Amino acid sequence: MTNIARWAVYGALFLIPFLPLYVANGMFFPFITGKGFAFRILVEIAAVAWGVLVLLDAKYRPRQSWVLFLYVGLVAWMFIADFFAVNPHKSFWSNYERMDGWVTMIHVFVLFVVSGSFLSVHKKWQSWWMTFLAGSALVCGYGLLQILGVLQTHQGQRIDATFGNAAYLPAYLLFGISIALWQAYLHKGWMRTALMVLAGVQVFILLFSATRGALFGLIGATILVSLIHAWRFREARKISLSIIGVIAFVAVSFFLIKDSPLVKENQTLSRLSSVYALSQELGVRFQIWNIGLEGAVDRPLTGYGHEGFIYPFNTHYKPSLFAQEQWFDRAHNIYIDWLVAGGVPALLLFLALMLYTAYMLSRKEFTHVERMAIFGAFVAYGIQGIVVFDNLFTYVPLAMLLAYVHAKIATPFPKLEHARAVPVAYAPILAAGALAVLFGVVWAVNVPGINGSTALIRSFSETNPANVISALQQSIQSGTFATQEVREQMIMRLVSVANQQDMPAEVKQAFASLALSEMGKEIESVPHDARLRLQYATGFRAVGDVPSALREIDTALSQSPQKQTILIEKGGTLMQAGQLLDAREAFKQAYQLDPSFAVPAAYFAASDILVGETDEAEAILAEHYDDALTGAPDVVLAALQQAGHVDTILFVLRARARNAGNTPEARLQVVSYLAGLKEFDKAREEINAIVRDNPTLASTATGWFAQLDALQKQ
Repeated sequence: MTNIARWAVYGALFLIPFLPLYVANGMFFPFITGKGFAFRILVEIAAVAWGVLVLLDAKYRPRQSWVLFLYVGLVAWMFIADFFAVNPHKSFWSNYERMDGWVTMIHVFVLFVVSGSFLSVHKKWQSWWMTFLAGSALVCGYGLLQILGVLQTHQGQRIDATFGNAAYLPAYLLFGISIALWQAYLHKGWMRTALMVLAGVQVFILLFSATRGALFGLIGATILVSLIHAWRFREARKISLSIIGVIAFVAVSFFLIKDSPLVKENQTLSRLSSVYALSQELGVRFQIWNIGLEGAVDRPLTGYGHEGFIYPFNTHYKPSLFAQEQWFDRAHNIYIDWLVAGGVPALLLFLALMLYTAYMLSRKEFTHVERMAIFGAFVAYGIQGIVVFDNLFTYVPLAMLLAYVHAKIATPFPKLEHARAVPVAYAPILAAGALAVLFGVVWAVNVPGINGSTALIRSFSETNPANVISALQQSIQSGTFATQEVREQMIMRLVSVANQQDMPAEVKQAFASLALSEMGKEIESVPHDARLRLQYATGFRAVGDVPSALREIDTALSQSPQKQTILIEKGGTLMQAGQLLDAREAFKQAYQLDPSFAVPAAYFAASDILVGETDEAEAILAEHYDDALTGAPDVVLAALQQAGHVDTILFVLRARARNAGNTPEARLQVVSYLAGLKEFDKAREEINAIVRDNPTLASTATGWFAQLDALQKQ
């Protein structure tokens, strides 16, 4: 029994380092959900098996330290904060996109406790670090293949390996670099060389991820550790100062060539060079952080719970953020994220945990190399955390380093140490109970979410509308925690189906009934989310229920009064209802919140055209587009069409064609418009003119003429 439990813990703990490689293509958000569910299941296996060992053998029992107490305090406080959150369900369970929340937090904490006990008893810490590095090496191998073009990246040219997000990878690599250098010192011969090479490759991959926060973290940690090392060992000062000198030389050299074609024409180098325009690059971040701080003032004690940043973001949204991501769910700063999630107590507990652990590194239990490696990892993590947020594979290595420090300084709990072990005779009963508990926990925590995710992703591959509806229903009926994401997908499908002219009415009705009913349930449980209200409104608008759409839009505006997107949606809905003056007023409000943005200006100009204020429309457009009407987006053309400005539209289309070099594709827009006006003779003249300028298209033009003939006969 003991051996089985021991090997179960071994298997779970030593599989976790390879989870970064797992991509669950059959699940929604495949780079996130598969790793998250697998991690939770492995931790649950390890926890139950370790629990059996604790009951049978006193040596496995947890020990005490202030690292443990502070971590317990943070987990306990976040339970309270999530209980009093704006959306407690989401705070506890998170969603598919993030797989975070208190459920993940308690799993990471359990990993900390189990590892701190089990790996110390069996003296397997070094084996675990080497296993972690093996997983990191495989991740780096994948990244190198992306650099070579053998494998595709998922964020432009930025290397993301199997993380799917170029910000997640380097944060994970920062831990890997510190651990690789630490382990290299402990080994000799070819293994030391291999580990040094791995550290170098990790730095190389980190650079190609073009993540500036991680780069600053690496540089900051290197400089600080070098200075401490130089202060501690006089004979090492030359090497330490040389390292700092090399960093300074590279930084200055890169600054001198930052405007060269070599840098400007390379996406990775160009992105890295933007660190020299730091104030400009951090402008958006500063605004997001300020929103988080304003939200913390509103709820300083318990915050908004995990996944709660959306609420202060809605309330304190700044119109100057219009061109950015529309719905931020993180402050992109781990410190402000803790403050928003759990209030001032959560931030203080997190800082106390990190600072106390770092302070404990000064104790005699740690060698200088251990001290510098772990401290360096903490510093790098802390610096990069100023501009990014946590994910599973910053949580895991951080928790393992905390567990290692805890294990080195911990002392026994007197009562636990002397408590009687369960007699071996009861082992079969204990085994049966453990299996029952494990099955129950794995099923309750993971299976509904997995089923919901696979059903949701299956709905994307179905072509039969009935099967799509069935898959969506199965997803929501699975008991998944991610009801919001499933219902959002239902609304998106409804909007898509409603816009398909050839879709049968009964199919549209089925989608409408399912999506609106389910989103109504979500709104009922989460009434204070402006994003959900706006999505609900788009669903109503898709089926022509303008009063209901306006009701939801007005509620969303009351929750986020300065968000242009909501006002633009209101204007579009009012325009759909034929209320042109009211629509113009909504577009005007959106534009006036920050007149520097072209998109609200275009909508306002379009509404001006519809109410006969063409001169004002041209004046507004001239502030944002070089050729006023000619350069304006399609919403302006649609307004011109609706207002009957046929000659103006033709002028705009011909001007656009000239600006595009009179390509056949651009000139065919004129043909298409003339055909829509049933001016078939003029459309044919336009095609003849295209062929005269492009004789090689003569055979292709035969098909264009045939299409015109078919349209004319209809």
